[in-house]
Amino acid sequence: TSVEITASTLGFVFPVYSFGVPRMVKEFVESAGSIRADRVFAIATCGGGPGGTLAQLSGLLAAKGARLDAAVAVTYPGNCIPLYQAPPAETCASMIARAERAIDGFMAEVKAGRPVPPGLLSRIGAVLFRPLHGGFLRTVRKSGRLFHAGDSCTRCGICMRVCPAGNIAAGPDGKPVWGDRCEACLACLNLCPVEAIQSGWLTRGRRRYRHPAVEVAEIAAQRCQKL
Repeated sequence: TSVEITASTLGFVFPVYSFGVPRMVKEFVESAGSIRADRVFAIATCGGGPGGTLAQLSGLLAAKGARLDAAVAVTYPGNCIPLYQAPPAETCASMIARAERAIDGFMAEVKAGRPVPPGLLSRIGAVLFRPLHGGFLRTVRKSGRLFHAGDSCTRCGICMRVCPAGNIAAGPDGKPVWGDRCEACLACLNLCPVEAIQSGWLTRGRRRYRHPAVEVAEIAAQRCQKL
């Protein structure tokens, strides 16, 4: 059932997935009947480049009658461990501090009511990366087939609690089992306290990443619910 979203100020804060908007965010916007807000802003975090993420979100919002007034992409430490290991702790701390200064500056612009449009590069990126992002959206829910928990798994259940899609359940032996609703957020892999969870075989031994100020309970409390 679609809902009408009305707000004086509406904000979207999400990570970049394959140079575009995460499937969950895309489906959330598309499921709304309409969006009415005096001002809409977005912060997209990324480990590399944002591609066409902000322009893509702008288009999704426009289809619902809303305008993206201010948007920024901010670089944080990357957590896509199947592709690369996370930076060392000191590098992460430096990147986080720089990113949070950028966000503070951006939010000052938002509060002042000044426009910060996505820009030409984002519009170009939306075109260039459309095939890559489209392929990601079509296949992402199958990503769960790549995950498994090794013998060091303590059956603590953290992976099940933090999965935003509710895609992980306890198997007959208590170890996690992944279903077919994976969003490839990698929360399960990065937050496992004993690094028992792997995606394929490339992640074994690679350094994980989690924001040092964010607790597992906070992430678990933000599990998305369908409209």
